[in-house]
Amino acid sequence: MPKPKIKTPKTVAIKSFWDGDPDDAFTFARHNWEAGKGARESISPKILAKRRPAAKEGVIDTAERVEVLLPADAPQLYADVDFLVQNFEDGYPTDESLALAQVTLRFEEAPNLHAPYEAARSWVRSEYVDSRGLPVILVLHAPFRKGSDNPPHAHAMVLPRRLTRFGWGKIDVRIGNDRDRRSAKESWLAWSNRAVG
Repeated sequence: MPKPKIKTPKTVAIKSFWDGDPDDAFTFARHNWEAGKGARESISPKILAKRRPAAKEGVIDTAERVEVLLPADAPQLYADVDFLVQNFEDGYPTDESLALAQVTLRFEEAPNLHAPYEAARSWVRSEYVDSRGLPVILVLHAPFRKGSDNPPHAHAMVLPRRLTRFGWGKIDVRIGNDRDRRSAKESWLAWSNRAVG
């Protein structure tokens, strides 16, 4: 008797576009869902990989610091990173392809962890949260704690949809386009020179 064929649902994968070399002070990634129908690949594993670099399968964040930056009028319950990501995915329009933007800021000449993190935090808040209304998951990595020579760095994972007191709003479709990336890079380099020196 032949085995019944079980049709597995198609998953719409995420494709990533990277701008910048791994050692650059500023790199940008734009993650998009491919065209097609079916359940979408979740952005959660990409975020968890940054939150838990030493133990992705664990339940405790192992990054030096993990923080959600919200627009001032966003409801407090979105400050929980797991709730934020799940709620973002659950309500995201199926005809939109932009999944996530990721900005990585490297602190090659960091005098300590606090100063560059605070510079990154204030820049990310100014660039994405306050001016554009986008929630950001900001993660600080300190590779030296594991014996690595890689410099400390922060990953800002920007959810590309405005978050207001009424919930999710418009999608920021310009995030990560050529002009936006260039402007953000110039802004960060100027900001970090003033803030950290």
